[in-house]
Amino acid sequence: MIIKKGTKLKVSHCRKGKFIGEAAEDFDTETKEFFPIIHLEGEIYKVAGFGSLSSYDYGESVPCKNSFCEIEVL
Repeated sequence: MIIKKGTKLKVSHCRKGKFIGEAAEDFDTETKEFFPIIHLEGEIYKVAGFGSLSSYDYGESVPCKNSFCEIEVL
């Protein structure tokens, strides 16, 4: 699926949770290994070390590997 820059997306990530994001650039979900998505809303986490979590802030780029997440266009 081709995603255009600025498209709002609902992301379900198996490690980071569910959140709403926006495509930072055009990409193809069939060929891209990491999706360029910017965090807009929702509570998501990143691993900061062994067992410790910190959250992504609004507007921060979230690395989303295609094998770990499902995206839906809003």
